[in-house]
Amino acid sequence: MTNAICVVAHHDDHLLWMGATIQRTQRIKGWDWTVIAMCITPQTHDYFAKSCADLRTKWTTMSFENYQGEQPFARNNRAKMEARLYAEIAGTKYDFAFTHSRHYRGEYGGHANHTEVEQVVTSLVRQGKLGAGTNHLAYFSYQVIEGHTAPTASFAESWRTHYLPLTYEEQEWKLKWARSTPDSLAGIGCPCPNPEAFEGDNLALGRPILAQT
Repeated sequence: MTNAICVVAHHDDHLLWMGATIQRTQRIKGWDWTVIAMCITPQTHDYFAKSCADLRTKWTTMSFENYQGEQPFARNNRAKMEARLYAEIAGTKYDFAFTHSRHYRGEYGGHANHTEVEQVVTSLVRQGKLGAGTNHLAYFSYQVIEGHTAPTASFAESWRTHYLPLTYEEQEWKLKWARSTPDSLAGIGCPCPNPEAFEGDNLALGRPILAQT
C-alpha cells in the first residue's frame, strides 16, 4: 500500500489544491492518506476535521500563527515548526509527500504560511526524515491568482508538471466545500483549479496521475 502525506498551512488548502487527487488515488489505487494542517485556528478546526472525515483520511492540526502579508517566519519559528512536524509523523517514512508551491509567488501570489510549510516539508524530505526522497516530493503547481481570476495549472515547465483532470463530480465536490469555508473566497471566480497540478524534481508520478474514471 502506498502511504502518502499532504502537509498544508490552512483548513481548506488540501481541498482546493488536491482534493480530487486524494480521493482518486485512495479509491482506485488504495493509497493511505494523512493530512496535516499547521496553521489552524479555533474557528477553522471543525471545518478541517469534517473535510478530512469526508475524504476518509487521517489528520492532525497544529496551531502555528495564521498570517500573510509579511515575510515567511516573521511570526512562526522555523525550527519549532520543523521539530513539531517531525514529532507528529513519529518516524513514518511516506512514499509520497505533497505540499505548497516552492515558488513564492505561487497560488495566492505569495503567502507567508504557504512558504513556511513548503520549506519545512522540503527540509525534512532532504534530511531523509519524511519521504522516500526528493523525487517523491510533489509541490502544488498553479499560476498566481490575480483578482477574480481562478487558479489554473501552471504549465510553464510542463515537462515536469504532473496533473489530474477532474470529473464533473469531483469538481462539484470541491466547490461544495469551497462554498462552505469559514474564510470568504468570494474574491475568486472559481477557487477550485481543474486540473490539479504538481511539479517536482523528476517527480515519480504518472502523467496524468490517473485516467478519468
